[in-house]
Amino acid sequence: MKNILLSAFLACYAFILYTSCASQQPVTGGAKDTIPPTLLESYPINKSINFKDQKITLVFDEFIKEDQIKTKLIITPDDQNKFDVVIKKTSITLDFENPFADSTTYTLNFNSTISDITENNDAENIILAFSTTTYIDSLSIAGSIIDLLTHEPIKEATVALYQANDTTDIFNKRPLYFTKTAEDGTYSIENLKNGKYRLYAFQDKNKNNLCEPNDEPHGFIADTLALAYNIDSLTIPITRNDVRPLAQLNSRTSGIYFESRYNKPLKDFSVQVLDSLKLPNWTIEANLTTDGRGIVFYPVSNPKKDSLQIAITSIDSTYNQTIDTTYLKFTSSKRSIPPFTFTTIPTKDEQILEKTTFTLSFTKPVSKNYIADSMRVSIDTLVQHPIKIDTIIWNNHKTRVTINTQIDKKIVANQKLRYQQLTDSLQSDTSSIDFNRYSKIKKLLDKVEDSYTRVKLPKGTFFSVDGDTSYTENIPLKFINSEERGIVRGTISTDYTNYTLQLITNKYKVVSSQPGTSTFEFKNIPPGDYTFRILIDDNNDGVWSTGNSLKRIEPESVYIYPEFFNVRENWTLENIEINF
Repeated sequence: MKNILLSAFLACYAFILYTSCASQQPVTGGAKDTIPPTLLESYPINKSINFKDQKITLVFDEFIKEDQIKTKLIITPDDQNKFDVVIKKTSITLDFENPFADSTTYTLNFNSTISDITENNDAENIILAFSTTTYIDSLSIAGSIIDLLTHEPIKEATVALYQANDTTDIFNKRPLYFTKTAEDGTYSIENLKNGKYRLYAFQDKNKNNLCEPNDEPHGFIADTLALAYNIDSLTIPITRNDVRPLAQLNSRTSGIYFESRYNKPLKDFSVQVLDSLKLPNWTIEANLTTDGRGIVFYPVSNPKKDSLQIAITSIDSTYNQTIDTTYLKFTSSKRSIPPFTFTTIPTKDEQILEKTTFTLSFTKPVSKNYIADSMRVSIDTLVQHPIKIDTIIWNNHKTRVTINTQIDKKIVANQKLRYQQLTDSLQSDTSSIDFNRYSKIKKLLDKVEDSYTRVKLPKGTFFSVDGDTSYTENIPLKFINSEERGIVRGTISTDYTNYTLQLITNKYKVVSSQPGTSTFEFKNIPPGDYTFRILIDDNNDGVWSTGNSLKRIEPESVYIYPEFFNVRENWTLENIEINF
């Protein structure tokens, strides 16, 4: 009997094991779920009045989950009322710590915080409004957010609304009302009270509902909005613009130098001697540090035992200014001095015209230079020619020089011809030293393209205030072939008197610019797609400005030509009309 029972048990176990293993097959068939969860009901009902509860519940038609709802849910007005989240299959409940404010209309924008559990399809356009009083505030503000310099729409930008009597702004306080822009850069803030407001927009990269002016592009509407009816079509251009007040952080010796540091990059500076001692051996040499946040002073012929009182006037990119008084003093140091280096524009392997401007930027102020004597065209080590220099212009701190030159485009071809003629003239004496030397140079030149040139700045062309010299720099370049480039011509019709016309690529990179006139021409343009950007000097002060939100100054106007056009090789595109 036991054997019979044991056999039956083993047979049953084997059958269960077989069917269990056989059932482990891949799931097949069925279309992918692409339908988002549908909201079936809510508590309170949308547009409810006299709501006094502290719990809000949404019920959907399928199982759901939440995604960062505590940080992504937009609740306006923002009263920092924290809440717990409870999900039960198809419902989600928000349990708030504190009662909602009296006589207030609230709007909750769930902003892709709820999705189904199978395919992560976001519940779309879930917005719930309710009031704690007998009516719903119904005014709204709508518009779009664009990039100031491209006019491209900005998605997921924060649009922030403050009451006009609130002295805070996007830099130091979360907004009362806010929303996020859609993919096309549009926004709408609804259920607003009648009143006066200030409107801002910014890209909240760190998602803290505050704007970091040194890193996050922002913009604003300067005028106070008196909201008595719905306002639409309000466009806010935004751009990166560090409007923080400029401040000196410290001034102290740094090795053999003296350095003054600031909280943000400087645009320029000047120094005035205040000390009444008036020592004859004092020489003040200074320049901006590489990061632009400091001024380095160099100890040139100074009595190290004394200090000198100076006033430093510093200016940033938004034309904020600060004047700071400090005592300039130098000490001995065993720390090695930093190297004396420079960068050039054009850079290596760029294409140039015969009339070319070179810009050299130095890491230290230059005390002596021999540009006119040293700068030359170098085809190789044997063939070098001076460059014709028209003008040499230094900046105030002797850290940047602009050199307008003329380089013979036929210099390589002419040299080839010259050495061909020299070797030909010595054919009767091919064993001579001159014949061998000329033949060697000719063979070297035959390997060089006619459009090639090399600008050479030998060692010792420049000396810094530290007494060290520049290194040898060879800049290989090629002449532009006009037949491979195009020309763009046209006319401008406008009532504005001061503006700058820029030719820009389809990536909004500036190719060339010129002061605004009734006609324009851009030559030697590489093939590609282009358009125009015009920076308008609205206040006619000679400088286009990005504005300053702290001073309630909006950026000056920017016009973008409404279409791109193609420039082709050896082609003139003309009769373009720009009207703005």
